[in-house]
Amino acid sequence: MQTAFLQAPLAKKLLRDNLIVIFTISLSALLCFLLVSAYMAQKDLRAISIYQANTLAANLDDNLDDADLRQARKLILNTSFAPDVLGITVYDKKGSPKVSWDSLEYFGKVENLSSIPVPNSSTVHAQTSLRRDYLEVLVPMANGIATTGFVQMHISLNSFYKEFVLHLVLGLLLLAIATLAGAYLLTQRQMSRLAPVFELSRIVEQVSVTGDYSLRARHHDSNELGSLSQHFNKIMSHIESWESVVQIEADERLEEERRMTILDNHDSLTKLPNRHYFHRLLTSSVEHAVESQQLAALAFIDIDHFRALNDLHGYDAGDLILATMANRLCAVLRNTDT
Repeated sequence: MQTAFLQAPLAKKLLRDNLIVIFTISLSALLCFLLVSAYMAQKDLRAISIYQANTLAANLDDNLDDADLRQARKLILNTSFAPDVLGITVYDKKGSPKVSWDSLEYFGKVENLSSIPVPNSSTVHAQTSLRRDYLEVLVPMANGIATTGFVQMHISLNSFYKEFVLHLVLGLLLLAIATLAGAYLLTQRQMSRLAPVFELSRIVEQVSVTGDYSLRARHHDSNELGSLSQHFNKIMSHIESWESVVQIEADERLEEERRMTILDNHDSLTKLPNRHYFHRLLTSSVEHAVESQQLAALAFIDIDHFRALNDLHGYDAGDLILATMANRLCAVLRNTDT
């Protein structure tokens, strides 16, 4: 799988945020599942334990008063084969223990056991009590409508805890895998969705550096942000047109200023520097000659009988003579001369 997109700073932030969000949601869902699962498991355990105790109580109803209680012990042994049974005790209707079986001592002496409080006859029914290490179940034995005794069973919770821990470990493992995979895929999808935004950001940065408003963003037809690229390109087109117009106006203004400068300092006919330019250049040349103690030459050139030429041949001929003289003078001057 390609991971180049993770090099982007935004991708790392998105990946971290996605990990936190997905992990938090998944962990909450896992805890809720475990709580519901534990509740259902202990509910099923209570129901199964009550069923086992009721079955044993029904079978022991006729054997409780036997002298040797051998049949009762046989039935208790058959029930003890059920998984997670820690102990079974049979009490008479007064709550005194008659037979007791323990997973460690098997049938022990009942003299060491204490009596249990006898429930009221009006409320006699199966009772369960959840302890830290075991589940205690107490069911009555009845002969017709009369209660003849009670059966108490202790069911181990080791299997319950092992199953809970197994679910927790598997859940955390799946949570980690799902969180990493989900965050990676979600970040990749987000970066793909945001590709037009990244491209626009790159183009904007490039435009700000180069000033080139002719750059355009690619159009993404299959992306929800494709219209953003279209609008961005329209804006860039307007900016480019506006910049072109502004540049043309600026060039025209500079050209006009240059033309006005030429007109202010040069003669329109001969294109030679005019009197205004001459006075400024003469002042500057004299000051420079004085400061540098160098010489500067000033030549005065006149055209003889120019007025008579104008009167005889007209002003157009006079203008042609002036322009021709100017061209000839410029042809023989050095670059340092004016």
